Amino acid sequence: MTDRFWFLIYLMLINISSFGQNITRHGADSMMMALNKSKPGSDRINLLLKLAQFHIFKPGEKQIDFDSAIVFINEVKALNRTLNSAAAHGYQILTESYLAREKGHKEAAKNMVVKAITILETGDNKDYLGQACYELSMYYDYRDPQEISKKISLVERSIDLFRQAGDLERRAQSLEMLGDLYTQKLDDRQIPVLKEALAAYDSIKHRELQGVYVLLGTSYLYRSDYGQSLFYLLKALRTAQTLGDTSIRLCQINNLLGQLYTNIDKWETALKYLNDGLNVAKKYNDNYSIFILTITIATTYLSLEKPDQTLKTLTAAPQQYSLSGSAIEKAILYGAYFRAHLKLDHHREAQLYCDSLFRLINEKTIDGVRVSNIYRHMTNYYFFEQQYAKARYYLTKSILSNSKINYEAGHIQNLRLSYKLDSAQGNYRSAFDHLILYKAKTDSMSSQKTVRQFQVLGVEHEVGMKEDSIKLKNKDILLLKQDNILQKTNLRQSNLIKDVTIAATILAFIFIGLLYRQYKQKQKNNLTITKKNELLQHYLTEKEWLLKEIHHRVKNNLQIVMSLLNSQSAYIENEPALTAIHDSQHRVHAMSLIHQKLYNTENVSTIDMSSYIRELVSYLNDSFNTGQRIRFEYNITPLELDVSQAVPLGLILNEAITNSIKYAFPDNRDGIINISLTNTAANHYLLNIADNGVGMPAHFTGKKSGSLGMSLMAGLSEDLDGSFTMESNPGTIIKISFVHDQVVKRPYIFATSFA
Repeated sequence: MTDRFWFLIYLMLINISSFGQNITRHGADSMMMALNKSKPGSDRINLLLKLAQFHIFKPGEKQIDFDSAIVFINEVKALNRTLNSAAAHGYQILTESYLAREKGHKEAAKNMVVKAITILETGDNKDYLGQACYELSMYYDYRDPQEISKKISLVERSIDLFRQAGDLERRAQSLEMLGDLYTQKLDDRQIPVLKEALAAYDSIKHRELQGVYVLLGTSYLYRSDYGQSLFYLLKALRTAQTLGDTSIRLCQINNLLGQLYTNIDKWETALKYLNDGLNVAKKYNDNYSIFILTITIATTYLSLEKPDQTLKTLTAAPQQYSLSGSAIEKAILYGAYFRAHLKLDHHREAQLYCDSLFRLINEKTIDGVRVSNIYRHMTNYYFFEQQYAKARYYLTKSILSNSKINYEAGHIQNLRLSYKLDSAQGNYRSAFDHLILYKAKTDSMSSQKTVRQFQVLGVEHEVGMKEDSIKLKNKDILLLKQDNILQKTNLRQSNLIKDVTIAATILAFIFIGLLYRQYKQKQKNNLTITKKNELLQHYLTEKEWLLKEIHHRVKNNLQIVMSLLNSQSAYIENEPALTAIHDSQHRVHAMSLIHQKLYNTENVSTIDMSSYIRELVSYLNDSFNTGQRIRFEYNITPLELDVSQAVPLGLILNEAITNSIKYAFPDNRDGIINISLTNTAANHYLLNIADNGVGMPAHFTGKKSGSLGMSLMAGLSEDLDGSFTMESNPGTIIKISFVHDQVVKRPYIFATSFA
């Protein structure tokens, strides 16, 4: 197996990840709409966990996305306390493992997946269990001979589970993964499995097949079936181009095409594909791929007898890999440098790299191919220095090492070195025998390369013929269309002459005139209707724009009020007055946030309370700088309110949460504030703000306490036509029960009934 093929394998990194990454933003939006309509049950749990996975796998690994995922997971936990579903519990733990892995807790994540499998095996949801087995396979290293077997076993099990569940897409993806693993292991089952994956994808009209084509091209390349390999690699390239795939996969495809053409000595074509792959790797700053392709290009220049270009290319390789790369990578890099310097008669540099190669022989990760090559490099060096005894010593070691692995290319190179060394030492009989064997082997290799070149030429010719055939077909279609137009023209002329000779021509024209008059009238009516519709649409758009502008200006005016209050606070030293100013700022912000959301959304009449409450809490949390001391928990039923109800509800929330933050947890105690908005009956809702703090003083009497905050909440509750209650056992609980008024009212005017 050549160095080129090992580089090919290194670029064949497994690129199929967790299933959660397949969820798009559009898909997540659709799931949110379905979630709002769903009822408590397994379908809702499935939607919640898929939305959690969407946030977990969003690019960027932002804490806010992880927090959103946790909210969905917590709702699943609450739902499943009633359902007590093993499938839901197992899938929830699997989703939590995704979160742990994304946070970098790999060992904990793996343990969660194992636990999820144990739970899911007690249920009957094959799809969830298949996902868990597939996910567990991701924790095993395909480069480890023992771990790859475990990895394959898990993927094979997931394929069977997805088959039982009828999940065609995930089964196809698992088959592709299995084909990839078989490719890494050089398993003969790789091609049948990959073709099965191709058929599975085709059954669901899946278009992104370039990954399967790449694996098939690699499999055939390893088997030296260059015609089939080129066929699938070109399909991979064209599929990627058709779908607009500009990802790092293009680097992989071009690298494989470059490897194919180097194996049939078409060096210039190989360089074209290798350089295309290198440009893609540079675009994505993929230093490892840059390193691999740079070395491959450099060794290709050696085959073209351009050692100067080899050294120039090698200097462009990322330097960290020459120091921190694996022993095999170092062996290939040092070997390329050594051969270039030897060809250029650079004695000192060649010796330095020869010594570096020798120090790699005892590395544990060095395989037989590399050991044989290193001894061969040393033979070349000492032959170059005319130290024939040492050259013979290392040649013998290379031959012995090569015989253990049956490395045909190494055997041919050793025959050539034996012939040269025998000739230099005057052993002409032995030299002649080695020369005869060397010529026989090279002639055989040349014949094989000729066959491979014909295979490649056949595929190139077939592809070219297909393109020419398409062009000819398009030309024929154009000619047929032109003939059809000409025939229609002649037919119309013939009919016109015939009609002139018929006595009923006058009646026909009268009939046509009536039809035309009706057509014109209808056209006029349609034009009138169209203009009226356009005018109505204009008025509607203008009205929506004006409403948005009003909300925008109200929001800006409220921001100005907040700024004025902030400026005023700079001149106040009285602590109670300063506190009152700050409390007023929070109240103004609660109203400003409503108008901001109305301005920023398409719906200019109602507020999404779930989103509003979270943003208001986030603002208050930041304002009081509580950090992680106070934790907020939510149980919010989806609800959209008219601004006339949203404003008083927002002010009530502001007062209740502000009081809890300020007074419920003295001396910087830790605590929890729970905010609940639930549907108690048809159009009846209960807002519940509860803390686990110290509670209210014994002498406190609620509305009659003289507290402005309590008076505000009581008065605002009346504006909502709702009821206000407060409890202290042992923390404080504030409850506001109100009816959702679904009739859009006039803009809300701040009430004073609580004064």
